[in-house]
Amino acid sequence: MVMGVRTLITRMVSIPNMTKLDEDAVSRVLHDVWGVRNIKINAEKKTATISFDENAATLEDFRQAMIDSGFECQVMEQQPPDFPDHIQ
Repeated sequence: MVMGVRTLITRMVSIPNMTKLDEDAVSRVLHDVWGVRNIKINAEKKTATISFDENAATLEDFRQAMIDSGFECQVMEQQPPDFPDHIQ
């Protein structure tokens, strides 16, 4: 990997105890993690789609931030078939 090159990846996590009222709080928690580029919250499906620089953060960083804020958070092992490589 070339030094200074950002590698953006996108992953989805499940947040089972999230409600519609929690969307802003979840977004703030995830945006506070270093390396985040974009977040899409879907309270109806109880998921968050996170696009981030894999050289600056790991999916575990996002999961731990959610747990530390009182939310359940599970990494989705299987991404949906139409899941984009990264969010533009």
